[in-house]
Amino acid sequence: MIQLIYSSVSCLKEAGENIEHGVTRVISQSFINNKRRGVTGILLHANGLFLQLLEGPDAAIEEAMGYIARDQRHKDVCVISKRPVDYYSLPYSPMASAGINESLPADVTRAIAAARSDAPGNAAKVVRDYLLSQAKRDDLDERLQALSSNNPLEQSGRRQWSQRVRGLVKALPSVRWLDRGTAA
Repeated sequence: MIQLIYSSVSCLKEAGENIEHGVTRVISQSFINNKRRGVTGILLHANGLFLQLLEGPDAAIEEAMGYIARDQRHKDVCVISKRPVDYYSLPYSPMASAGINESLPADVTRAIAAARSDAPGNAAKVVRDYLLSQAKRDDLDERLQALSSNNPLEQSGRRQWSQRVRGLVKALPSVRWLDRGTAA
């Protein structure tokens, strides 16, 4: 099993497509294809770029990358990292969205630029950590919404529980997630 991270230049705006609609279509189609292939992943659109982390069987990742290379919504596809892993980082997510952002943190922007040049350094780790932190935060936000709307607790108990979970979600960027994969 491998984990692959790539960036590509988004062609959605050039094609006159609404960014939010275009990204939603990419995620919807990828969800179906990835589920069939046994692949998990997360996609982020920011600064006119797609950033994506994919994990799964080697052949399935190669098939997905072949499709991405031919997809006219992308250009200048650049593999930031490709490494063997023992476990899925996103085991329940054939395709998650890390959102549509206007900008990225400065360290992530520098890492992407470094990865696209001949001096990648620790770019893969910076980008991987950022994407996974966004996935974990989105997952907790979704669970919070689902549980708080269906929680049988009384209103005051629900409010207390919601505040506690929101505090944990806000603390997530400072959490270092355990990487169960092999060394980068």
